[in-house]
Amino acid sequence: MVCRGTNQSHLRLVLTLVLSLCSATLHGADGREAAWSNLEQLRGGQKIQVVHKNLKSQEGEFLRFSEETISFRVKNDDVSVPRDEVLRITLREGHRRLRGALLGMLVGGGIGLAVGAAQDSKYDCSDPSSDYCYHKITGGVIGLGIGAAAGAAVPPRYPTIYRATPPKCD
Repeated sequence: MVCRGTNQSHLRLVLTLVLSLCSATLHGADGREAAWSNLEQLRGGQKIQVVHKNLKSQEGEFLRFSEETISFRVKNDDVSVPRDEVLRITLREGHRRLRGALLGMLVGGGIGLAVGAAQDSKYDCSDPSSDYCYHKITGGVIGLGIGAAAGAAVPPRYPTIYRATPPKCD
């Protein structure tokens, strides 16, 4: 019965580590995204999302920034937002779903091919009249489809360029 408690404590430790890593990833634990100077990496015309401190969100094309403001174009209007009103700036470009689908196809096809090869190894495929040696092809095709669907279904994650530091509570 001692092992049971040990397994539960190992499970708790693993869950704590996983949650800590997820939390650190979601909240940008390294602090690099807090610097306003990160906006230097943006090029004119890149699609960005600016979230105001009142949680109003605007998407547009980056124009320029200064120490006091960020400017971007929303449809045909140029918008400037003061730095002290900005909560977060996120880069919003790229074909992330397409990339996800292609990556899913690659992984799914590989897994399907491997599973099909394992199934084919159970049969004597040297006989050309055998109907049982198409598992690699079938598994690969099914894996491609499932992988593409799964990869496209994953919501895109856009990199945060700037996040305002929260006020210190005394």
